[in-house]
Amino acid sequence: GKEGGTEMGFMSTTEDLEVAVKYAIRGTALLFKMTIGPNDFMVLGANVQWLSAFPAEREYLYPPLTYLSPTGKKEVVKVASGEGGRMTSFTVIGVEPRMG
Repeated sequence: GKEGGTEMGFMSTTEDLEVAVKYAIRGTALLFKMTIGPNDFMVLGANVQWLSAFPAEREYLYPPLTYLSPTGKKEVVKVASGEGGRMTSFTVIGVEPRMG
């Protein structure tokens, strides 16, 4: 079968790993790392930093029905989080967004 998935609603993303981790509920959360080639500007989400209440989050917004296709890349990252800077591991899966 085909791998990947479609987000039915708007999808909020960020360029900043620390921001993504802040929104993760617990260390078992799965994070997606989007790969967008230099000629793939048509699949880049809309940069909404200029109208955000939290511009430091560097948010990109994707439209409903954006399909995320796995690239096969997977990594585990450790990030200091929570009180006392405890190290938490997150699995990061590489994906390519597709719209339309």
